Amino acid sequence: MLLFGLGWSLFRRPVLQRGRLGAFAALAASVWFTAYPLAYPSSHEGHPSAVRFRLPFDGAWTVRWGGSRGEENALVLQPDRRFGFDFVVCDADGRSDDGRGFLCRGLPVLAPAAGRVVAVHDGEPDAPFGGYPEGGEPYGNHVVLEVAAGEHLFLTGLERGSLRVAPGDEIEAGAPIGRVGFSARSAVTPEAYLGLHLQDMPEPRRGEGIPLVFRDYRTPAGDVESGVPHGGFRGGRHVGERVEQQPR
Repeated sequence: MLLFGLGWSLFRRPVLQRGRLGAFAALAASVWFTAYPLAYPSSHEGHPSAVRFRLPFDGAWTVRWGGSRGEENALVLQPDRRFGFDFVVCDADGRSDDGRGFLCRGLPVLAPAAGRVVAVHDGEPDAPFGGYPEGGEPYGNHVVLEVAAGEHLFLTGLERGSLRVAPGDEIEAGAPIGRVGFSARSAVTPEAYLGLHLQDMPEPRRGEGIPLVFRDYRTPAGDVESGVPHGGFRGGRHVGERVEQQPR
């Protein structure tokens, strides 16, 4: 309708008339507003999970996306992944590959919290380095873990055939889940990565995101007792926080 109105005005000159200025202003405002990257207004905003989460790995990793602001977390636009994270492994220059493969490929994935496995999806092919996943499931191979009533944790982008849990399993925090693959399709992270997010439904892409915090991890700035690691990607380099789980 807006395009029709604009075309109608172009054929009835002069185009800029006093009565049309308000309509043109409304059109410009509408285009700007729909293009602005507003975070999804989750009903769980300000109410983080009470579950105690650890990082889903050992060793030093980099946060590709994470945090509450769009410049540090491109996932804020997605209803289910509103408070999610994408993790990669980087070298000292912020590169996540060595020219032959992604540094996080094949690394172990650990359960971030105790819970019950409610779903396991396996069988999606892993793309080769330089390629792009072509499976039917955007999350790739993944595991869904119920960590509390109405709270379902997703671990995505796993390697085909590496999953070590099955639906119904009761597992503890730190238990092995599988390995990182290159099976998830993502417009904002077009590389191998480990995805993690918490939502209020067990079905993929059907719930709202729930905020979560990690406990007892280390950054270059010091130890963190409880916090939300921040991500970022600029100039072809990962600039998010480098994080590592503290041993207990």
